[in-house]
Amino acid sequence: MSAPDYKHLQRYFREQATLEEAQEVLTWLATAEGQRFYSAYLDERIRKESTGANLTGEVDIRMVIQTIESQTRQPKQLYPYYTVAAAIVLLLLAGAVFWINRTPEWSTLSTVYGETQSVALADGTQVILNANSVMRYRTEDPREVWLEGEAFFQVKHTEADAPFHVNTSDLVVYVLGTEFNVNTRRAKTDVVLNQGKVVLSLPANNADSTVEMQPGDRVRYSKAKQTVEKQIANPQVYTAWTQGTMILNHTPLREVFQRIEDIYGVRVEASDPSVLGQELSGQVDQDLELIILLIEKSFDITITHRANVLYLN
Repeated sequence: MSAPDYKHLQRYFREQATLEEAQEVLTWLATAEGQRFYSAYLDERIRKESTGANLTGEVDIRMVIQTIESQTRQPKQLYPYYTVAAAIVLLLLAGAVFWINRTPEWSTLSTVYGETQSVALADGTQVILNANSVMRYRTEDPREVWLEGEAFFQVKHTEADAPFHVNTSDLVVYVLGTEFNVNTRRAKTDVVLNQGKVVLSLPANNADSTVEMQPGDRVRYSKAKQTVEKQIANPQVYTAWTQGTMILNHTPLREVFQRIEDIYGVRVEASDPSVLGQELSGQVDQDLELIILLIEKSFDITITHRANVLYLN
């Protein structure tokens, strides 16, 4: 794959790229050539910022590409180990100076078990954070957030088509303006798209570097297993929690109790584990005692709630 037009790269790093341009850049950055470019880009940005040559950190993309091309044409040289080590130390020191001199201000929104919170970001984006979740973002750049747990986003589209990024431990969700749900629990990232269009940027070592989603798509990605599962889903099932309800559609009890553990911090112990394979359908308020009552009546079992454990008999 050839490198994108340098103007597309420049707009991407200025956060002014269109969705199509961003997808093109992300796909190329996942290649070996793209990785070399990104490494050189970071080196140049750190150099400029640490020396004060350019306080905005703006990097001439064309110059970086030309530098890489010229290095490729030149004969390769072998450097002693200590020279390479010294260069790495200097680079780390330069980076440390850069970050110390411009430590960003952070905002953190967090919830405890059984709690949800709503927040309006400075750009107009609305976020609902589910229980037992954390969202962090730089106040100077509210269009990039880091999520642990689960959240529903209503991203505000800007006139300049500024992108919005949701970073998880597995991947990055790239979007301009849309509604979607992100769940990062249980060593996976689960994204369900309600409206609009998003692109998922996966780690470079994954076979599919990007995944494009349409409304009604659900994608589950595991970085540990490097697996991508894409299916058609009903978004209301995965966003009902924002309305304080839980929608179940032939849902195994095992999964219902996993949701309860994620939201309320209680685990289950069943005297007969086979009951966990039975399925439950219906809609119920997302209230722990009501859910317990529904399960008891549906399966004629007794559930005893002690401390943080539900005992099924």
